[in-house]
Amino acid sequence: MYVLLGTDRPVESYRTDLDPGLSAKQLKALAVEDGVEVGDDPDADLLRARLESVTRKRDLPGSSTVTVNFPDGMPLMECANTVTLPQGVWDSHSPGGFAESGKPSWVKSDSPALEQLLAAHFDCPAGAPTKKEG
Repeated sequence: MYVLLGTDRPVESYRTDLDPGLSAKQLKALAVEDGVEVGDDPDADLLRARLESVTRKRDLPGSSTVTVNFPDGMPLMECANTVTLPQGVWDSHSPGGFAESGKPSWVKSDSPALEQLLAAHFDCPAGAPTKKEG
């Protein structure tokens, strides 16, 4: 089973590696800047791990199609959740902050039920747009 999600505002999700020479004080300052929970007296290794697990986004030019292939036999609702949950597939490949990612411009799937479910969830058209000639 697969699903295609169209977007006119594609993004790339990525994580960053930190300089291994950063002190605990420098790591804490970065964590505070990024809104990462640090506690009162955080250990440098914990701070590094939390900062390196932060997913960031950067805009890409043009439009794009996000393709998701699901394993054979994966239940329909599990497929839908994989796409729609916070920090799931759509959230990771769409603009805006996580949980502010908007909606695809269209959705298509080889499963009519999944296509209709996602189109209803995102309030977007079911089926890929037809290409205009000329």
